[in-house]
Amino acid sequence: SWLSQLKFRGSYGVTGNNRIVDFAFVDLLYASNYPLGPGTGTVTTGQVPSRDILSNADITWEQTFQFNGGLDLSILENTVTIGFDIYRSKTDRLLLRQAIMGFAGVPQTWNNIGSLQNDGVELEISSNNVVTENFTWTTSANISRTRNKILELGTEAFLFNQGERTEIYRNKVGDPLVQFFGFKTDGVWLSQAQITESGIKSSLSNALVPGGLKLVDLDGNGILNADDRTVIGSPYPDFTWGVSNNFKYKAFDLSFMFQGVEGGSLINGDPNYL
Repeated sequence: SWLSQLKFRGSYGVTGNNRIVDFAFVDLLYASNYPLGPGTGTVTTGQVPSRDILSNADITWEQTFQFNGGLDLSILENTVTIGFDIYRSKTDRLLLRQAIMGFAGVPQTWNNIGSLQNDGVELEISSNNVVTENFTWTTSANISRTRNKILELGTEAFLFNQGERTEIYRNKVGDPLVQFFGFKTDGVWLSQAQITESGIKSSLSNALVPGGLKLVDLDGNGILNADDRTVIGSPYPDFTWGVSNNFKYKAFDLSFMFQGVEGGSLINGDPNYL
């Protein structure tokens, strides 16, 4: 008698996606100037193929294969309802820029060489706390957790990408899709004497300046350089959550909500920008 509803759900599907880049299967032409005629010539407008990336007539759509399993449960005459979901999605044939041999005259080409996997779990609970003729109070809460990792980058073990504010992102097989890549810090250099006493040398500009950040020499060789960079964070949260409450008294109602994101890192790009 306490069980109002019990339902199991399951689904599987494949979705195609071609909205990554337009016309990557043909070489596009861009405006360019040509000098024609005797002497230094006369500048004439024309067109030229891209010098950055080569087309690939064999590329195809990305494909995402997704499985979802779920449970819906209501108890105590629908006073409490619970929804639980788990899912896994795998995207194959990711369209990525792949390095090619220099004799092609263009450094990169488009290719279906990537694969990515997402796993997640979601839980939602709703309850009718108070239900009377003139007053009702209901609560709804949810929490979710998602993890992703790169399964394949063609023949590459990892890739680096630079962001808008000169920050560096690393994509590595077996790790999350995006990771912040840079130097760890350990306080601030207080004086030139402290820097001299440390014995650390550096080929980096402004790395050893009183008042500046003290970068960590990760490999312990006494020299600060690009080899001392490492993964310093990821933007993906540990989990996200939300709680909402709704009150109603006759013709008046009130609702409020709390939501949050736990874990995950942010990178402050403004110092580089400014």
